[in-house]
Amino acid sequence: MSLTLPDAKAGHVYRVVMSSTNQASVTIEGSAQIVWHVPSALLHANEPLSGGQYYTPQYVFGRATGGPVAYFNRHRRPYVVRDAESGALLVRGRQFTADEVSAPVAAGRMIQFTLRACRGPAEWRLTGMEPFVAASAEDWFDPRQFGCGVD
Repeated sequence: MSLTLPDAKAGHVYRVVMSSTNQASVTIEGSAQIVWHVPSALLHANEPLSGGQYYTPQYVFGRATGGPVAYFNRHRRPYVVRDAESGALLVRGRQFTADEVSAPVAAGRMIQFTLRACRGPAEWRLTGMEPFVAASAEDWFDPRQFGCGVD
């Protein structure tokens, strides 16, 4: 399957919704500035394009909501949370359980989760941040500011 937005214009924001009755794989390629909607109440999964190398880092950027931040995955993989601008260490995961959280992180602060990759999709959840993530701090924006509602 291929998706093309034939009348897309630079600087405009478009909402694309994909759904599947099973766990279909999706690869997103291109030079578009992409923000994913990842509600913290749900578990999500992704697979690295690094050939499934275990130690390839994956980076997820988002904005803190003003409480503790946490990353949880079913395989207890390590993670680190840093300030996206300064690189200052905010959280170094130790227990890798759903109960592990950080001290509160100021609302609006851009944060970076560094996650360890795995060979296949691993279910994970991010909490304490807006429900939108991007692959870089420069790509991140809040789609609601452009009239793109979320379900």
